[in-house]
Amino acid sequence: MGKSGEKILIIGSCTSSKKYSPSNEATEDELDSPLLRKQKEEELNRYIVDALNMYQGKQHKLTCEAFKMLQDQGKDVDFWIISAGYGLIKYDTKIIPYEATFAQKNKKYVKSRGKMLKIPDDFDKLITNYDKVILLLGKEYLLSLNFPRAIDENVDIIAMGGKETQKLLPDQKNIHFIPAGKDEGRKYGAALIYLKGVILKKMVEENQFDT
Repeated sequence: MGKSGEKILIIGSCTSSKKYSPSNEATEDELDSPLLRKQKEEELNRYIVDALNMYQGKQHKLTCEAFKMLQDQGKDVDFWIISAGYGLIKYDTKIIPYEATFAQKNKKYVKSRGKMLKIPDDFDKLITNYDKVILLLGKEYLLSLNFPRAIDENVDIIAMGGKETQKLLPDQKNIHFIPAGKDEGRKYGAALIYLKGVILKKMVEENQFDT
């Protein structure tokens, strides 16, 4: 599944569980306004931390472990996160606590906000820098990418998820789907909410990204 020297990109999603959750955390409107965001960043200055450590959801933590393992193996790997508050951000981006999510939101809202945050455009530009892209995204976060639609065919895409996720993936030869549904959950003894992280970590442990 891997090639020597290939560049790997992992894309995960933000989580509601965060390192800090002050009562005055930022709202969508405050993050969307440059002026209000700046004011909020000053107000919440003591809570600013990089995205890698801000998110505390179990799938995110498992993904971080897999990311670190790949780095330790000498792989050229990067980690970006789709945030309903900030857009598509790199793991070391400094952020403040906020309340925003795509989970459980309707298709129209997710696609509209995704477009406003430039998530589809940023994604299209970002993936051209990599040989392999691993998507650990639920249905709503795939919708934020404006899927289903055609994407760069020169990049190998690995996407995990259930049947709803599979329906949103473009029908292209460079897109490879790994089931992460109820059957796989029973196999790995994992809840669906963090199953993709379990499978990714297992793949790394089994050296599936080696030549």
